[in-house]
Amino acid sequence: MTRRVASFYPQRVNLWFDKAVIGGFGADGSPDIAVMDLGAPATRDVDGLLVAQDMTTAGTTSTFAAAYLGTEAQMGKYGRNIVVDASGASTALVRVQGRDYLGQPMTETLTLNGTAAVQGIKAFRFVDVIGWNAEAGVNLTVGWDNSLGVPYRCLEMISEIKNNTVAANAGALTAGLAVTSTAGATNADPRGLYTPSTALPNGSTTFVIRCVVDKSYLLGVQHYFTAL
Repeated sequence: MTRRVASFYPQRVNLWFDKAVIGGFGADGSPDIAVMDLGAPATRDVDGLLVAQDMTTAGTTSTFAAAYLGTEAQMGKYGRNIVVDASGASTALVRVQGRDYLGQPMTETLTLNGTAAVQGIKAFRFVDVIGWNAEAGVNLTVGWDNSLGVPYRCLEMISEIKNNTVAANAGALTAGLAVTSTAGATNADPRGLYTPSTALPNGSTTFVIRCVVDKSYLLGVQHYFTAL
């Protein structure tokens, strides 16, 4: 019997699947269950981007604190959320412009709540510009927190593994923005966010989650973006 060996590989046909996906595949190659290796992101740093930025005059900056390196080890494989707070009473707006893990531009607007930390709900892999409204006598701090981005639009988390052990107290998944919605400056990340509940990111703890993903709209809707 003659063994036939494939010899025709059209250049425009993608024969590669992301190694992050090891779940079940449909006949069209789209996953419906995905295992996502989020790596071992660094510890949160609430002023890793801006330290005591004077808000007396409205402004923008692309010059950040020395702590911000923009590396995968720091910001996670698929990005992480931003956190802001003020040194005193303020409800001023803070705008963050950056990119996701695919390099796509995105913008988020957060409203300060005095000295209480305000969590962003979008996953930034890179931060490019931060802007703020004027607030006399108040300083602004901006950094990154513990919610981690995911590579695909997640609908539900099935399981969570930390350091190769199934987590007893699973974290929370914020589902990706509905595909019937248009992304805005304040609504959910198109793919979603995973927030650990215990054993938070510290640079050594590894996180792997298994999720149901939207195989018909794998990367979610287009990000909201406006240049600052």
